Amino acid sequence: MHVRSLDRALGAGVAAVAVFHTVSMLALPARVRHPAAAVVALWAALLVGHAALYWFGAGVRARVGLAAYLAAQTAIVFVVGITGALFPVGVALWAALTAQAVMLAGGALGTVAITLGAITLFALDAMLAQDLYRGATWGLLLALAGVVGHAAAALRSAPRVPPETPSGTAPPSTPATPSTMAVPRRELPRELRGLTARELEVLHALSRGARNGEIARDLGIAERTVKAHLASVYTKLGVESRAAAIAVALRAGVGNEWREP
Repeated sequence: MHVRSLDRALGAGVAAVAVFHTVSMLALPARVRHPAAAVVALWAALLVGHAALYWFGAGVRARVGLAAYLAAQTAIVFVVGITGALFPVGVALWAALTAQAVMLAGGALGTVAITLGAITLFALDAMLAQDLYRGATWGLLLALAGVVGHAAAALRSAPRVPPETPSGTAPPSTPATPSTMAVPRRELPRELRGLTARELEVLHALSRGARNGEIARDLGIAERTVKAHLASVYTKLGVESRAAAIAVALRAGVGNEWREP
């Protein structure tokens, strides 16, 4: 799924949550304790804002940066939970935001770090909103969901082991494309720091106009692996096409044959 499609799906989903949650709070039976009207209005406003940030996510991230975007979304979800809408709404919002953060920033920050950070914030949210027991319980459930999700992702993305030569040694690999690999990661432009070394090689070849088959031949990998790397590059750069990825690469100076000073 492309980044923009994911943004729109999450935006539409949270908008639906905003509508149904607000209606359900206003339609509670008389015997059930109603939340204050001001709190219901606050929840509705937060959920609408959350949905809007998702829906217009690509533009927002381009304007303020990924870190500020994720910080704003996290703050909204935290306030939703701490004001009393932690379950089931808050749990779903935390899970969705964590999944998007892993997709967008997993390469730069690490998927484990993002998941542990989300679990910690969620547990704190739950403890402040309810109590230690329920906060720890929901944190455990989110942690278990994260473990299962990362295990599934690891199985899907596990590289194929190259066949050994008769002598028992692996065949020599094709030399990497030189330009971006010569630059320390800390000196890479901000847009490219989330890419892996292989993704940088693929992006560099792409910026030179190479086709998928040519990239596969030059890097000694399968063409379907090139396509998988390109899909990951598109997601991390927040683009949806080959031309857009090339434009980002050229703006970042990928074709300038960077070298360490």
